[in-house]
Amino acid sequence: MMLSGDHESAKKSLVECEKEIIRSCSILERALLYIALGKTCSLSSDSSDTIHFLNKARVCCRQAGAALFEKYVLQEMAIHYHKLGGIDVRDECAAEFASLDERHGGIFDWNLV
Repeated sequence: MMLSGDHESAKKSLVECEKEIIRSCSILERALLYIALGKTCSLSSDSSDTIHFLNKARVCCRQAGAALFEKYVLQEMAIHYHKLGGIDVRDECAAEFASLDERHGGIFDWNLV
């Protein structure tokens, strides 16, 4: 659904399975859920929950020790804050990304997941 451009349906489907994933899946799988929810929110008509889900994703990434995923989340947060005009918060995300990048080089391509 997300690749077809039907972001509203994708968001609805992800929200429907959120409780089950939280209850029975790993921290990294929860992170992937929240990354997907953040991405669908950012692409949908109502992007107000984007940062909420990306913050949840970041916490899960950190708990799982998934640095490349966390870098991706920070990048998405910076992009979203930039769109909203939150330059100071965007710069904080960029600084945290740079700090993580020094310790954990490499890139993450969400489209491959």
